[in-house]
Amino acid sequence: MDDLFANGATPSLNNAAGDDTASDSELRRVKELIQTLLKTKRAFEMYPSNNPILLKFQEDILKKFEVFFEESDRLILIIRQHDILYKGQAVYHSTDKDDNLARMFFKDGLRELSFTSGFSGDEVLDFIDVMRVRPETSTESFDDDVVTRLWEKDFLHLTYYVIEEFAEGTALEEDEVSRILSRHQTTDGDLAEVYQDASTEEPGEGEDGQQIFSPLESISMGFKGVFSLGEEEVKSLKEEMERLTDENFLLGAINALFESLYIDRGTPDFGILMDNLDSALGYLVRNGVFGTASLILDRFRGLMSLKQVFSPAELERINASVRKAADESAMRSIADVLNSGKDVPSSEFQRFLNLLDRSSLVPLSNLLGEIQDIKYRKSLIEVLVSLGRDNIDALAAGVRDKRDYVVKNVVTILGRIGDKAALEHLKQTLKHPEISVRREVVRALGMIGGPKAGDTLLHALEDQDPQIRMSALRYLPNAQSYAVLDGLLETINRPDFSDRALAEKRAFFEVLSEIGQDKVLPLMTKLLKKSGFFSSASKDELRACAAYGLGNIHKMEALEALKKELGGAKKGSVLAEAISYSIHKLSRPAVRAGTE
Repeated sequence: MDDLFANGATPSLNNAAGDDTASDSELRRVKELIQTLLKTKRAFEMYPSNNPILLKFQEDILKKFEVFFEESDRLILIIRQHDILYKGQAVYHSTDKDDNLARMFFKDGLRELSFTSGFSGDEVLDFIDVMRVRPETSTESFDDDVVTRLWEKDFLHLTYYVIEEFAEGTALEEDEVSRILSRHQTTDGDLAEVYQDASTEEPGEGEDGQQIFSPLESISMGFKGVFSLGEEEVKSLKEEMERLTDENFLLGAINALFESLYIDRGTPDFGILMDNLDSALGYLVRNGVFGTASLILDRFRGLMSLKQVFSPAELERINASVRKAADESAMRSIADVLNSGKDVPSSEFQRFLNLLDRSSLVPLSNLLGEIQDIKYRKSLIEVLVSLGRDNIDALAAGVRDKRDYVVKNVVTILGRIGDKAALEHLKQTLKHPEISVRREVVRALGMIGGPKAGDTLLHALEDQDPQIRMSALRYLPNAQSYAVLDGLLETINRPDFSDRALAEKRAFFEVLSEIGQDKVLPLMTKLLKKSGFFSSASKDELRACAAYGLGNIHKMEALEALKKELGGAKKGSVLAEAISYSIHKLSRPAVRAGTE
């Protein structure tokens, strides 16, 4: 069992193109095709679908594929993080993190794309649609990865090889994905939608209409109240302040206020000092100075441990200041400054978030839908994972929120925490009326894994949305349980199964084979040889699905069965394509080494 479910079915791809060396003219044709493909992708992202200029790009890319297939019958591209290879030679290279065609495929686990003669017309346009980033939806979710979109399309002349089970809306590195699957603390690039514009306050006023002073004004007034400074002393202090930078004075004033807290504990001045520290903290947050704001929060948390020094009432007052740093007003200020375009160091923002307490779980979950910049959303996700790890029930309460985006954000965090205690909450949310929420639930179940998660994923196979069903299939191998085989076989045996799209039927058989291996080898071999229990109209599609399934069974018997049926398959048919693909897949040296 351990070997069966060990981090994917096969090692990474070797050079699938064999030892053939491409000629200079052949390499030039492939390079031109990829460059034209990239230009077409960019054009479809820039212009609306009815723009006439797109017709020119469509014609160019269709022509490039036609020219290539005049000389060759198969185009196999090997995907690396920064390169695309053809017959072992680089035909595309880019180290750019944003506009990088290789990285776009690589981050979602694609390692090989294989185009065969006949790939033209609607299939080319469908492939462009898979690749392009839709400006109107690019910030919506993490679930529209390249692999999922490829599965949605019914490609007859395009096959692909995937080695990773998970893909995030942001580009996760392989070590980050490994940590997610190993239930360690996660980092994800990519995450939630921007759902609502943050509310803004009138300039110079707080939420309750009170005047907001600069930290210098606020703290100087605080000193006047605490130390009863005379007019001349206040004047002298202001003159001294003017000779200092705002930041330098603020740091010194904050330290002085904290030192005064020890002196004035048990007096009314303690509250005045805390009010001034609150004012300084609010000013820093509104201006994105999270490094200095973190110093104040860190000092607050240090004071809260001094139960022998401060009274319970004073400790509660300090605790109230920590909670205030994550209240609704503070969250609006954070969203405003992070969405303003100001360059706020993400490390300082991360440190500030790490100093908040458990009461900030729900406010921070709401903030996730407000922040536009992915690097700040990433910091927020990490903190919510940390805060929620020991507070699953408190965090999971968000799945009952009336706002869809809050539910989706909470589901995302539960998946990344990976605690099986969240399964019951996710099971209830699987019936949520919003499709994007159900998709995220499926993803979370897949990341948690285990037999119980697998049982719930089987329910997702009944969802009306085909993308949800496809995602559930992808994650079922993580259930690490043969028990799910019965559920898959039950669905396959239903009379209406043959009405499903070929891509979905193929996915069922591939997952069934990946999980079952020896257990389903006789069934797959039998179905490849004859029509079995379906009508004659769907015979070739059923046999093709069985062929794809055999490609996931790493046994010499599977390879021999495929070779035996290849000669009888009509050239160019769905069945021939499926058999050829699986033979190619099982014939790689890395796969043959694992057969018996």
